[in-house]
Amino acid sequence: MNTQLTRDRRYQTVAPQIASTAIRRSRPPNPLDRLALHVGVALIIWGRRGNSQPDRSELIRRHKARTAREDRERDYQRTWLLAVPRR
Repeated sequence: MNTQLTRDRRYQTVAPQIASTAIRRSRPPNPLDRLALHVGVALIIWGRRGNSQPDRSELIRRHKARTAREDRERDYQRTWLLAVPRR
């Protein structure tokens, strides 16, 4: 049993020390600063774009797939028009 009259230090909470950071602003931001920020962000986005161009074989494959799809759609429409009775 603890007979001391002092407070138990295990449960004391200490507020964290916040470092005083001095925000240095020599002047408020003006429209030129905002423009520079937007241009900088646009340049970063443009620099991260994918620059891989599809090669010739990929273009040929896409063309063949598109023409095959168009042919299937045309055949489906022809079959449907022939199967539906005339009015």
